Amino acid sequence: MENNSQQLLIETQFEELTIYVRPDETQEWLMETRLVAEAYGVDESAIRQHKKRNSSELVEGKHYLCVTNSHAQSKNIELGSMVREQIFWTKK
Repeated sequence: MENNSQQLLIETQFEELTIYVRPDETQEWLMETRLVAEAYGVDESAIRQHKKRNSSELVEGKHYLCVTNSHAQSKNIELGSMVREQIFWTKK
Protein backbone atom coordinates (compact mmCIF):
# COMPACT_ATOMS: atom_id res chain seq x y z
CA MET A 1 0.00 0.00 0.00
CA GLU A 2 1.23 3.46 -0.84
CA ASN A 3 2.29 5.84 1.95
CA ASN A 4 -0.42 8.46 2.72
CA SER A 5 2.02 11.32 2.15
CA GLN A 6 2.65 10.01 -1.39
CA GLN A 7 -0.99 9.57 -2.39
CA LEU A 8 -2.39 11.81 -5.07
CA LEU A 9 -4.27 14.90 -3.94
CA ILE A 10 -7.27 15.81 -6.04
CA GLU A 11 -8.29 19.43 -6.53
CA THR A 12 -12.00 20.03 -6.10
CA GLN A 13 -14.30 23.04 -5.74
CA PHE A 14 -16.60 23.67 -2.79
CA GLU A 15 -18.66 26.79 -3.37
CA GLU A 16 -15.95 29.39 -4.17
CA LEU A 17 -13.17 27.51 -2.38
CA THR A 18 -10.65 25.18 -4.00
CA ILE A 19 -9.77 22.28 -1.70
CA TYR A 20 -7.40 19.33 -2.03
CA VAL A 21 -8.58 15.89 -0.96
CA ARG A 22 -7.30 12.30 -0.96
CA PRO A 23 -9.54 9.71 -2.63
CA ASP A 24 -10.85 7.02 -0.27
CA GLU A 25 -12.83 3.89 -1.10
CA THR A 26 -15.13 4.01 1.93
CA GLN A 27 -15.43 7.74 2.70
CA GLU A 28 -15.26 9.12 -0.88
CA TRP A 29 -12.45 11.45 0.17
CA LEU A 30 -10.31 12.44 3.17
CA MET A 31 -8.47 15.61 4.19
CA GLU A 32 -5.50 15.97 6.50
CA THR A 33 -5.91 18.37 9.43
CA ARG A 34 -3.40 20.68 7.74
CA LEU A 35 -5.58 20.92 4.63
CA VAL A 36 -8.79 21.42 6.64
CA ALA A 37 -7.11 24.26 8.51
CA GLU A 38 -5.97 25.86 5.25
CA ALA A 39 -9.49 25.58 3.81
CA TYR A 40 -10.98 27.33 6.86
CA GLY A 41 -8.16 29.88 7.07
CA VAL A 42 -7.17 28.85 10.60
CA ASP A 43 -4.21 27.20 12.31
CA GLU A 44 -4.09 23.40 12.68
CA SER A 45 -4.39 23.83 16.45
CA ALA A 46 -7.87 25.34 15.95
CA ILE A 47 -9.00 22.17 14.17
CA ARG A 48 -7.47 19.96 16.88
CA GLN A 49 -9.19 22.03 19.60
CA HIS A 50 -12.51 21.78 17.72
CA LYS A 51 -12.15 17.99 17.69
CA LYS A 52 -11.35 17.99 21.40
CA ARG A 53 -14.20 20.36 22.38
CA ASN A 54 -16.74 18.44 20.30
CA SER A 55 -15.53 14.92 21.07
CA SER A 56 -19.03 13.79 22.05
CA GLU A 57 -20.40 14.79 18.63
CA LEU A 58 -17.53 13.85 16.32
CA VAL A 59 -17.47 10.09 15.68
CA GLU A 60 -14.34 8.24 14.62
CA GLY A 61 -15.03 6.33 11.41
CA LYS A 62 -17.80 8.75 10.47
CA HIS A 63 -16.35 12.26 10.77
CA TYR A 64 -12.65 11.40 10.96
CA LEU A 65 -10.22 8.51 10.75
CA CYS A 66 -7.22 8.10 13.00
CA VAL A 67 -4.25 6.50 11.20
CA THR A 68 -1.25 5.24 13.16
CA ASN A 69 2.19 4.64 11.66
CA SER A 70 3.83 2.14 14.01
CA HIS A 71 7.21 2.69 12.33
CA ALA A 72 7.29 6.46 12.88
CA GLN A 73 8.71 8.30 15.82
CA SER A 74 6.15 10.17 17.92
CA LYS A 75 7.89 13.54 17.47
CA ASN A 76 6.39 16.50 15.71
CA ILE A 77 6.93 16.68 11.93
CA GLU A 78 8.29 20.26 12.25
CA LEU A 79 11.22 18.74 14.12
CA GLY A 80 12.04 16.56 11.15
CA SER A 81 10.36 13.35 12.33
CA MET A 82 7.30 11.56 11.06
CA VAL A 83 4.06 11.86 12.99
CA ARG A 84 3.00 8.61 14.64
CA GLU A 85 -0.75 9.35 14.60
CA GLN A 86 -2.54 11.37 11.94
CA ILE A 87 -6.17 12.46 11.67
CA PHE A 88 -7.93 12.43 8.31
CA TRP A 89 -11.30 14.23 8.10
CA THR A 90 -14.13 12.76 6.05
CA LYS A 91 -16.63 14.53 3.82
CA LYS A 92 -19.25 14.32 6.59
